[in-house]
Amino acid sequence: ADIVHHYEDFTQNAPDVGRKAMIVCSDRKIAYKLYQKIVALRPQWLEPKRVDDESKYTTPEELAELQKFEPLPMINLVATRNPNDEKEMYDLLGDKAHRTMLAAQFKKDKSHFKIAVVVDMWITGFDVPSLTVLYNDKPLQKHTLIQTISRVNRKYLGKEFGLIVDYIGIRDNMLQALKKYGGDGGTTIDDLEASYEIFSKLLKQLKEDFKSFNTDAFFNGSPLERLQALQEASEYVLAQPSPEDKKTPSFKTLFLGHVRQLKAAYDICQPAGRLNTDECAWAQFFMAVRSLVLKMTDSTKSVETMNKDVEELVRGAINCSGVERLLGAKTEEQLFSNEMMEEIDRIKEPNSRFQLLVQLLRRAIKEYGKVNKVKEREFLELLKQVVDDYNKRDNLTFACDVAKDTVKGIGDVVNNKVSGFIDRLKSLFSKLKTDKAEFRKLGITFEEKAFYDVLVDVRDKYKFEYPKEKCLVLAHKINELIAGSAIYADWLNNRNIRDSLNVGLTELLYEEGYPPEWDEEVFEKVMSQVENFKKYN
Repeated sequence: ADIVHHYEDFTQNAPDVGRKAMIVCSDRKIAYKLYQKIVALRPQWLEPKRVDDESKYTTPEELAELQKFEPLPMINLVATRNPNDEKEMYDLLGDKAHRTMLAAQFKKDKSHFKIAVVVDMWITGFDVPSLTVLYNDKPLQKHTLIQTISRVNRKYLGKEFGLIVDYIGIRDNMLQALKKYGGDGGTTIDDLEASYEIFSKLLKQLKEDFKSFNTDAFFNGSPLERLQALQEASEYVLAQPSPEDKKTPSFKTLFLGHVRQLKAAYDICQPAGRLNTDECAWAQFFMAVRSLVLKMTDSTKSVETMNKDVEELVRGAINCSGVERLLGAKTEEQLFSNEMMEEIDRIKEPNSRFQLLVQLLRRAIKEYGKVNKVKEREFLELLKQVVDDYNKRDNLTFACDVAKDTVKGIGDVVNNKVSGFIDRLKSLFSKLKTDKAEFRKLGITFEEKAFYDVLVDVRDKYKFEYPKEKCLVLAHKINELIAGSAIYADWLNNRNIRDSLNVGLTELLYEEGYPPEWDEEVFEKVMSQVENFKKYN
């Protein structure tokens, strides 16, 4: 009764924009019982209508608009259903298609569907800017609490604020959640101004960092121009040279850290309505650029929760640039295909292209490592050398037209510097591809090739003579020796079998004239390779 009376009083003179409400319940049974109680008090709310007053729609245009709305009761229960539910509840809840339809209608300001009774659905990631009042009777904590109360915090047309009517006592939890929501050392709701001060300082610093970059296309351009501006801004970050002093943080490191802190303050200030439109736009720009930079340089990927609009924008930018397709390659055929290289060459920004090649090479080397540990280590060292040389490249000056230059055509300085590193990475990719297929030219299996590489690796490390042909023969015999032990269950963990293998391998190396002083190292590398085979094949 309290909900019904409050809702009627609160929305008595409100336009359509201010009449959307959500009731959050603790579980499905409670939600259904509450729904029954409300419709018993107001049975007229069950009358299905397209809009509140259909009689106002008289012209052909208005009647056509009316057909966009589904005939629905004013109040609806939104939850998944269970086969064990009583029939009335089961029928009321409907299937997934029904819930999808309800979601679309609830987002329409003029729809007759005004009150949603929910449990878990729609309390996170469901955006209805016109939602004005939220009645809560569900224990909520941490991010779920923040996400839930954020359903009503949007300013929208005639709506100046959202109202939370709390029946269970979430204020203390809300204060704690707001403190944690901004990350370690975050602020409480009473520290909003302190958070805003932090936000302002960081935003000022980031703008200063980007004073040489032209952001007009992002703020004033078409959607495609905005997406391209994000890609160019990420290139701007990657193009800045690393400091010679390794103890000094790079531009990229500082940028990523500043934006991470900015977002922590943003997550406090933005839901509270403390930021103006311009501040929100700049924050979203920097967060979007950070996400792109992470996508291209961080192998662990960014799992940071972002503002939904920014996330969509970044996804569009990534797809537009081809980054998403490249990093999404799963099979070896995709990684080593000509189409992959062509896709990389289509990326205009050289530093972005370099970073993507590094990411793809790491993945390709890791895949090769599943069958050849020695070559994995060798190629990772070669890759590390290229990356180190790239990071130590001469100090370059990138003025405000850096991104513009990279789009129109890479300048001479970039051609002489970054393009050279790109060519080295491509060459490394080609060598890796060739090495993967070399076992066929050698006339051995890929397992034997791995043992062959162990023998060659130890030979070259200690610089002694041992012909290639003898390495091939010995690799074949090592493979036969290993295969003879593999018939026993859990043989790798059997100490007796390992000792026997060690003796057998030592005798084999002696018989084939391989220098005995390196027997133990050969055995350890062979066993490491064998364990690797078992793990991945």
